[in-house]
Amino acid sequence: MMIKEKLSKTSKETNEDLICTGENYAFVLDGVTSLGNNINGTNDAYWYVRTFSSYLSKFIKDDNAKLAVKKSIKEMSKELGKYTEKEESNLDIPSSCIALIKENEDNFELFVLGDCSIIYGNKDNQTLVTKYDIRKLDEEKIEKMKEIAQEKGINVCETYEYILPDLIQQRLLRNKENGYYVLDIVENAVDHAEYINVPKENIDMILLMSDGFSSYYDCLNIEKDYKSFFLKNYVTSVEELYEELRHIEKDDYLLNKHPRFKETDDASIIKIYNK
Repeated sequence: MMIKEKLSKTSKETNEDLICTGENYAFVLDGVTSLGNNINGTNDAYWYVRTFSSYLSKFIKDDNAKLAVKKSIKEMSKELGKYTEKEESNLDIPSSCIALIKENEDNFELFVLGDCSIIYGNKDNQTLVTKYDIRKLDEEKIEKMKEIAQEKGINVCETYEYILPDLIQQRLLRNKENGYYVLDIVENAVDHAEYINVPKENIDMILLMSDGFSSYYDCLNIEKDYKSFFLKNYVTSVEELYEELRHIEKDDYLLNKHPRFKETDDASIIKIYNK
């Protein structure tokens, strides 16, 4: 496989996304800041994805994707143990979503946990790999934001404080059966990932993205769907796509046209060619 392009940018002071590529692997991490206390006194999401990346980069060389992720989560549990002597709640422990690819001799392993995405295929056929558990819960909150905005006669961007208690309750459902699954310190979350092995034949290109980039088609509707977005990547650089993304976000800074939690999110993408 050949890394054609990659990009990870933020409009904030700190980028809580991270991208990493190696000879036969690549992954995107999308860190999620704790809603409680910062365990290690820094930006927890930033710390989590960079520490996790260091472990995953080591394990993925010899292990399959699922085992490498599980080993990395086990190490993160030890790392977090350095900063706390008591069991923390889901509000305090940082977490991350992930999109991971590993190339083997005849196939690609694809692994997704959380709302990151992978699209693979060619000009005739495209397939999306993602998880919908977080999205479903998020969509419920966004619908509530729209209702509050209409009832109070305010902009959607002014409703976040009203749904914060709902987001706190949602966070408490992390890595539980009636909730959603992501990376944190719970090893069995790996068993709830989207994990598939796809033959190399008929694959021209693979895209790995954080949700900050997939919003190009699944929130901002710059392209109608993931298929047309995939095809656009044949003729458009990731830098151009990113600039267009930010332009649309900035134009809708009140969040009324495309309701969402915040104006911009960290955005990451890796474009891979099957050579």
